[in-house]
Amino acid sequence: MRRRTTWVAAGAAAVALGPWLPGWLTAAGLDAWNTPALRRQVAANRREEARLDGEIADIQSQVRGKERLVEELIAGRLTLTDATDQFEAMLAAQPRTANGLRLLYPDAASDRERVARHVVDYTRARLTDPAERDRLGARMTTEMSLLFPPARAAGADPMG
Repeated sequence: MRRRTTWVAAGAAAVALGPWLPGWLTAAGLDAWNTPALRRQVAANRREEARLDGEIADIQSQVRGKERLVEELIAGRLTLTDATDQFEAMLAAQPRTANGLRLLYPDAASDRERVARHVVDYTRARLTDPAERDRLGARMTTEMSLLFPPARAAGADPMG
């Protein structure tokens, strides 16, 4: 009985002192009047969590797709043109990534060239063997020059 009296007295004191000690009841988790607002916040947090989980799942799926493309490119079963097409399709849903590529490759003549250079860099970073990286680099240099022919010098004969 004595314990119950102590708890009742403590509760009554907390309620009585609440108006003079703003924030104290909230900090102690005793702000029962705030329950509806807290429930709304919890619901909003859950919606945000679901949205972020969806974004994370999309990004993970894109990374898996990029890794498969890179494997095919390294194996020679996919050309740089094809890989660039597929990377571009993935990046269409990621405008922040496209902006990042503009910052990473400011000297590229087009967004497509930026994506192609990203494909090459992304692929080369996956190779640990220097000889394999050099072979891929030579192949990618050739494919880049076919995909993005160098601009003709001013006054050059177009018929070569």
